Amino acid sequence: MTIGEAIKKDLEDTILSVPKQVLTDIGNEYKEHIWEVSEDGLQPDGSGREKLNTKYAQRKDNNSRNPYRDFIWTGSARKSFYFEEGENKIGFGYDNGKVYNYMELHQLKAEGEIKAKTKKHRLYPIEKDSKTSKQKDIIEFVENKILNILDKPRTLKAEATVTRIG
Repeated sequence: MTIGEAIKKDLEDTILSVPKQVLTDIGNEYKEHIWEVSEDGLQPDGSGREKLNTKYAQRKDNNSRNPYRDFIWTGSARKSFYFEEGENKIGFGYDNGKVYNYMELHQLKAEGEIKAKTKKHRLYPIEKDSKTSKQKDIIEFVENKILNILDKPRTLKAEATVTRIG
């Protein structure tokens, strides 16, 4: 194996075996970030969500809730939201089927997968949000976690080859 092949293999092996604790840390951080953005009444890109109609905003305010679209869905969405680690990945979901359907419907509307005239708001960041200032800190957090993995000392094994010219 050449030094180039050894370096490539080392990087692939290192990135493809992210320790469970690192995935847990990233999952916890993303979970909290997603809800902080939502509870502030913002889209994942940092823009504001659509305003509520006056009657619904007042009802939420009377129940000591923020009078804007926050995806809390009577608290059920926040309570049933979870993440789990897979093989080098993190997935998010809800352990309540009604909540899952409600939340997924809004996400699909916002992403244009389902036609909708109103209520186009998202909970989860998507690729285009990664360039926004609202996602900057969470992306830096993940980058630092990955850089910490790559920064650990490792030993590469490669063979030297000699090419004679002439």
